[in-house]
Amino acid sequence: MNLSLPPRPSSELPLLGEATVLFDKKFRFCMPAHFRGAFPNSFVLLPGDEGTLRVLPLPLFRVLEKETLNAARENSTNQLNAQHLFSAAFVVEGLDTAGRVAVPSELRRRLGFEPNKNLLITGARSFVEVWSEAAWRSHHAQGTLWAGKD
Repeated sequence: MNLSLPPRPSSELPLLGEATVLFDKKFRFCMPAHFRGAFPNSFVLLPGDEGTLRVLPLPLFRVLEKETLNAARENSTNQLNAQHLFSAAFVVEGLDTAGRVAVPSELRRRLGFEPNKNLLITGARSFVEVWSEAAWRSHHAQGTLWAGKD
């Protein structure tokens, strides 16, 4: 499901940049320091497009949830899509003391994240995307990055 996420409040800097991190044997990755300020408390892990994991600040997820549920009232297909979207979401109570995020087994399997492999974390302005290296290479090979394609 392609999501149209609202922008972060103008008082907050957009989440930009990228970093490569290790997905450790305990199924965690370290959130890069320059992204941690966006996730001071709870946040949401949500499968994204093209095999990505989206990490959304909880307030942004609440806005998305409200907008999606309002749109879902229009027809049963939208209602089913909204139900599937939210059933795949996981609320996380914050980063651990080392700034790590543990990925639930359901998401690991769905996204193909393997322990002791690198992940690429990219800022997507209002949220963060986490890619396996293979998914990132595939996305990059399609020419969708830097080529002005949608």
